[in-house]
Amino acid sequence: MPSVKIISTPTGEAPEEVRKAWVGLHLSIEGLHKGSSRGVLGGAPAPENQNGYLVSYATAREALVLAGRQNAADWWDMTEIAQTDGSLVFGQQFCEYFP
Repeated sequence: MPSVKIISTPTGEAPEEVRKAWVGLHLSIEGLHKGSSRGVLGGAPAPENQNGYLVSYATAREALVLAGRQNAADWWDMTEIAQTDGSLVFGQQFCEYFP
């Protein structure tokens, strides 16, 4: 399954310390996101994440927990994405792709 390694802090509505927690993690992806989306807190999505890599919420959360980043995982648990078991989009410029 294709994956990405997050190589720099992604943009978005999450607090900076939560976004920084992604750096260094390897995440399985579902493909490239196409179409419109919204920010994780319901606002406009960050333009830098448009057409980025799509990662299921469950996969992303598990990676945070396994890396010992429980505080970041706890923050994501309070978002609508967690309630709907949705997906996150990481801009391609924040990722290294592994086919």
